[in-house]
Amino acid sequence: MFKKDPNSLYAKAVELINSGEEAKGREAFRLFMKAAKAGHADAQFYVASMYHSGTCVEESLEEAFAWYTKAAEQGLADAQVNLGTLYEDGIGTERSLEDAFRWYSAAATQDHPIALNNLGNMYELGRHVEKDPRKALELYIKSADLGYDTAQFNVGRCYADGIGTEQSYRRAAEWYAKSSEQGNMYAQNNLATLYLGGDGVEQSHEKALELFTASAEQGFPYAFLGLGQMYEDGTFVGRSIEKATKWYAKAVAAGCTEAEEYLERISAMDNGISGE
Repeated sequence: MFKKDPNSLYAKAVELINSGEEAKGREAFRLFMKAAKAGHADAQFYVASMYHSGTCVEESLEEAFAWYTKAAEQGLADAQVNLGTLYEDGIGTERSLEDAFRWYSAAATQDHPIALNNLGNMYELGRHVEKDPRKALELYIKSADLGYDTAQFNVGRCYADGIGTEQSYRRAAEWYAKSSEQGNMYAQNNLATLYLGGDGVEQSHEKALELFTASAEQGFPYAFLGLGQMYEDGTFVGRSIEKATKWYAKAVAAGCTEAEEYLERISAMDNGISGE
């Protein structure tokens, strides 16, 4: 029999939730709740997360908000980030960019990579604060240096577009590569585009195809578009109007409006030049 102090309750709950069994998960939630009510910050975070996702308990965004708040007020950085996200998106509470900024800032003082990235986004877009591209890039880099793939993508994007810094495809490629290695589909797509055009990197249709495919496997619409363009052009993969049409159609179905003109144009072509 385990002790019923908050730390012991929390430890037992973690053991149960990690089993992956639903029945044990429900018991884990009960123990997390007991520890949470006793003021255990990590348990409060677990309770919030389980309400947030509806794991082993009925989903309740309002309860998630309430428990994230309790944990955040105790200084738990993960809770502060999630609370900031709820405020930013107006989930479980009224939307408040002021409160989102406040909680992201609190977590950022603890070098939380997601908080640093999210603050960077607010500075880039001028959400609650005056637009400051240089400050945004500074925060993105700090997060990226901590290994956060989304921030690494954002740093790459800033260098590619000259946001807060001098434009540099070479630097963009370096950061996209770091993010791509962690499986970030946006970075994979953008790095593929650089390889396709030879921008900042030595041109490689082989690497472009590999990266577009990796991104497409995760469902990114612009990677569908990139694959369609490669099959229509046929420089490396062998021209196939049939395959190009398939990828353009997938891109359009996934919401990529830019692919519509490609699909319309290629649909008017003679399918007899397919190259299959």
